[in-house]
Amino acid sequence: MIKYSNYCLEEVDKILLVGNAYSIYYYLSLPGSTSKDTLLICAEAIPFHIAKKFENLIVFNELNSGAKKIIDYVGFLYFFLQFKREIERAKKTFSFFGVDHLFYSPILKINKSYNLIEDGLINYIFEKKNIPIIYKAILGKQFGLSKWCSKVYLSGMMESPKSVSKKVVVHTPIVTKEILDVFDLKSLDTMEGNGLLLLTQPLSEDGIIDEDSKINIYSDLIEQYDLSNLNLFIKPHPREITAYIDFFPDATVLESDIPFELVSDFFSYDATVMTLFSSSIYNTKFKRKIIAGTKGISAIERKFGVIEESIIV
Repeated sequence: MIKYSNYCLEEVDKILLVGNAYSIYYYLSLPGSTSKDTLLICAEAIPFHIAKKFENLIVFNELNSGAKKIIDYVGFLYFFLQFKREIERAKKTFSFFGVDHLFYSPILKINKSYNLIEDGLINYIFEKKNIPIIYKAILGKQFGLSKWCSKVYLSGMMESPKSVSKKVVVHTPIVTKEILDVFDLKSLDTMEGNGLLLLTQPLSEDGIIDEDSKINIYSDLIEQYDLSNLNLFIKPHPREITAYIDFFPDATVLESDIPFELVSDFFSYDATVMTLFSSSIYNTKFKRKIIAGTKGISAIERKFGVIEESIIV
């Protein structure tokens, strides 16, 4: 169950529990937050070279599917009880930050007080989601609804959900030196000029459509919006394995592990950014944003519903 574990509770004051690199970026942008005094708890979806920047670190293996998932979760519960005893025996009080909808999120509630941090678009639309009963039974109330959640830190990419509005603290993340160090962005050059930044999604990796269909969709969008004359930069999703350079040989393919919100700071305001429906586009400032949506793409509509086209200028 544990892929990597190296921590000393005496060295930390805060415990951060996340499921993606964006949440690490968001946390480190909060005043007073630093990797030096924080124990990071995550799963292997977080690139290890990023997670390892936290000297105190616990990494879980992802849960297997089917019956093995039950065995994995029993293994997690065994770890959880041990870790809970460690926290209770420590002669100090820890501040807990993170997301409360992951299989290892019960850790957040050990001291019955935690601060929720933004995970993405889900923090704004969870009220519309049908959460399986089994998840509710295991994790309890999620997305800041728990009575033990003190604050909900959101960037304000959309209107805050009414059910947690009294807990919301709007914080727009800013890039700090430590963030640049953690994500190894010191060498990334600023992209000047009127380029096209294409923000892709793991549609083939998740089995929604095949890879050829995914490539055709993005190629058609570039033509549809008359953007083929612009220098193309592609920012793949961290879970994608598509070799975009094979299909777009003239494009610049950016590092997939770096949160898009961070990469965008290195582009000119005059650039155009386009995506099908990735929430990351809302946290950026560009002259033109194109959200193509899902309408008319039946396989994607069945999975995510109808998301209308939106062009923000």
